[in-house]
Amino acid sequence: HLGTTLCPLYGISKGLKASAPVAIEMQQLTSVVEIVVKNTRTEPLTVTSIAFSTDEDIVGSYYINFAGENVVYTPKDGDTKTVANLTVNDGTALNQNETATYFIPNKPHLAKNSSTITLTVNGYEKTKELPSDVTFAAGKIKTLNFDFDKNNCVVLPWSIDGTQGSSA
Repeated sequence: HLGTTLCPLYGISKGLKASAPVAIEMQQLTSVVEIVVKNTRTEPLTVTSIAFSTDEDIVGSYYINFAGENVVYTPKDGDTKTVANLTVNDGTALNQNETATYFIPNKPHLAKNSSTITLTVNGYEKTKELPSDVTFAAGKIKTLNFDFDKNNCVVLPWSIDGTQGSSA
């Protein structure tokens, strides 16, 4: 499971007879961002770090209430962050036009229209203002594409949408 501590899954079973066996359909508590990095430079690229950030807290310690219809995440003692980081150890170098896929778990959340999300690969940052609401749902994977093209200028050739990260 991608949740690193305590509660990556939960389940509730209600209204059972005392003689009935308990059967619980388990539900995920984390959302997952799939980041596809493409090396568009001529030099090889070895990915060492990736960061995904939004305007909302997406990682940290939470009190999780799953007794109601919807799961509620309440920050514990302000121990939350808007950036989810991934460190890549012993990565293989990507040659020109090769891709690699990385996964980062985060708290399910809604990134609202006109808010920003940021992807950073090896310190190279790209920010995108969202043209519409994007839901990072529990148990679902949202794909983001990142073209690593760091030269002397910054361009934004990546996209996020509901079509599994098709390139723009």
